[in-house]
Amino acid sequence: MNNHHPSLESILAQYRDSFNAKQFVPAPDSTDVLMAAFGITPELKKSAIQFWSRELGMCWEHLVSDLFSSVPQFGPAIKTEFGEPCDFTSAERAIDTKYRLGSGDSGTLRKLASNAHWLKSIGYIPTMLILREDSLHGAIAHMSKAGWEVLQGEDAFNFISAQSGRDLLEILRATRARGH
Repeated sequence: MNNHHPSLESILAQYRDSFNAKQFVPAPDSTDVLMAAFGITPELKKSAIQFWSRELGMCWEHLVSDLFSSVPQFGPAIKTEFGEPCDFTSAERAIDTKYRLGSGDSGTLRKLASNAHWLKSIGYIPTMLILREDSLHGAIAHMSKAGWEVLQGEDAFNFISAQSGRDLLEILRATRARGH
């Protein structure tokens, strides 16, 4: 029996080359101010990385959105037939919050880029506020090129403070000091 099949060998070679060229960024071992506020250690987070990242991301979104909700020009998320291209609006900005931009997935990046283009087309400045500073550099560059104003870590906290009048970084540090 002949097991030689050129198209299958070609597919396998293509994936082998792709796998060999792939650079994986390990899950960060570091902590951040939000993890510290809840006493979440890197070890605990690693034990269920998807759960903790999703939950911390939702917490980040709710905290930032709540602070902005007292700003006079606050608006809720824009809803389209394709989802929500941002978490909320504030004056001329369409703001999307991310705990960390860790996906280099082309579908995710394409959707976020499309969201930026659409938000710009209706007159908003797409603004992405990312808590952590260890996002994938390629993903951040892609978002910036697509039209997002990307603010990470201290820059995000400074923006939130300037816009909302509340220092979220200090609030989170105080929460940690009080023992959660």
